[in-house]
Amino acid sequence: MIELAKRDAIKQKLATFGGEWVDLPTFLPAETVLELAGEALRSRLYFATAPDGRELCLRADLTIPAALHYIENHARENGKKTYLCSGKVFRANEISDYNAHEFRQMGIEHFGDKDEQNADVSLFLAINDACKSVNSSKFNYEFFDGGLIKTILKNAQIDDVWREFLLDTCYDLLSLKSRIEIATSEDKQKPSALAQSLVDVSNDEATEIVTEVLQIAKLKTHEARGAQEIAKRLKQKAMRANTKALNADFVKNFMAILEINDVPLKAIEKITIMAKKIGVDLSDWLAIWRDKFEKIDQDNAKFIAAKFGRFEYYDGFAFDIFSKDNERAIASGGRYNGLILQLSNGEFDICAVGAVIRPQILLGE
Repeated sequence: MIELAKRDAIKQKLATFGGEWVDLPTFLPAETVLELAGEALRSRLYFATAPDGRELCLRADLTIPAALHYIENHARENGKKTYLCSGKVFRANEISDYNAHEFRQMGIEHFGDKDEQNADVSLFLAINDACKSVNSSKFNYEFFDGGLIKTILKNAQIDDVWREFLLDTCYDLLSLKSRIEIATSEDKQKPSALAQSLVDVSNDEATEIVTEVLQIAKLKTHEARGAQEIAKRLKQKAMRANTKALNADFVKNFMAILEINDVPLKAIEKITIMAKKIGVDLSDWLAIWRDKFEKIDQDNAKFIAAKFGRFEYYDGFAFDIFSKDNERAIASGGRYNGLILQLSNGEFDICAVGAVIRPQILLGE
């Protein structure tokens, strides 16, 4: 009964942000979730097959179903809409000593508010206050920018071949560092004659060549890697072999950015300084984050340059809240401006920010 009363207290606090409570679908198209959250999540999802043969999965978060609900019901209004959400999500946990495969999330999903700065800060404060309403512990905070590394790579003064190669893994720190090692190696494997032949032809022509080779060799491709994907990978590999290795100064400064983990104001200033050394001007970005931290208490907080969310759709302001006696986040959230655009196949370009509380962790259930 005590836990139930505390959950009700959380709901009441969340409601002060405004909005309406909504029931969200439990099953989602698996392809949609994997495309947006990343293939790395596949091993943690629970799958089912619909009567028509489509692959479905149990929802692993509340954000994607909330975004789909918004597109279906409110996107054409092109105005602000706030959902208050509470429900179970289903995810195999990667921490072995925590075996819950279904757990509750409670949160806020806020769409269409063009005052992004105010929306970000207001949402964080609302989630933080809701957590504090039922837990008097001292919290730790980790802030990050889901789009930072992508922005730096897009604007850095490097060859487009390496830009594309690194952007492909910009949400996976280990893979990104591995690719940097490849890009800095002077000892490159010579591309095959087939791969080299694709360099100077269009992507469509490259696909045709690979298709013909596969047919001649009587080889079948895996469903996830057809002739088009094979042609793309072969062509990129040959282009990398023909391109000069990444500049050592770029690598030094970029790797330094990836290691930045400091109190918020120091961290964002360090990032801006290091980014300038590789030709990226983050002065506007710095001003935006400085303004955020003027309105957010920075005690027990740090900003992590290369921290990424559990889902790849975060593309701006993001955070995790921890209690000091628990290494699992009691609340998480952030901005995901590109999600509606992706889910609506480009029909609706609407900004959004959201966050959830995990009451089982917050209340120590």
